[in-house]
Amino acid sequence: MEHLRLAFTATTKATLKTMQASEPFCRDATWRDLAGRVCVLRLGRMPGGMKALKNLTPKVGLPGNTLRPFNDALVAMDATLNDAERRFGRNTRILDHPFLGPLTAEQWRRFHWVHANHHFRQIATQRPAAQHAMASAL
Repeated sequence: MEHLRLAFTATTKATLKTMQASEPFCRDATWRDLAGRVCVLRLGRMPGGMKALKNLTPKVGLPGNTLRPFNDALVAMDATLNDAERRFGRNTRILDHPFLGPLTAEQWRRFHWVHANHHFRQIATQRPAAQHAMASAL
């Protein structure tokens, strides 16, 4: 969950920088970006074996087992993407993703939905195993 909070926060900060600059500065999309977009944005699948960027790797978990920082980061990101979309237009690519290239606000929302869903599935499969291990230890 902390990894997702960090990802939401990174998108918010980068979007705010774009808005302060008054215009998006996006690179041209490559064939690799386009292939990644098909996989992630259209098919809803995260490619396996990808390692999180260093700034998105959690050092500790969420404080006190609370989801509030996660929720606050999600709400802030959504509000910032809405602001950028209103300012630059619905079809404007506002920000570069490191693996998917330049994305619109709607594409950023879709990316984060697919990314979070990927991790929620991981959590769901790990949780029963962890509960079983704890019960066996008692």
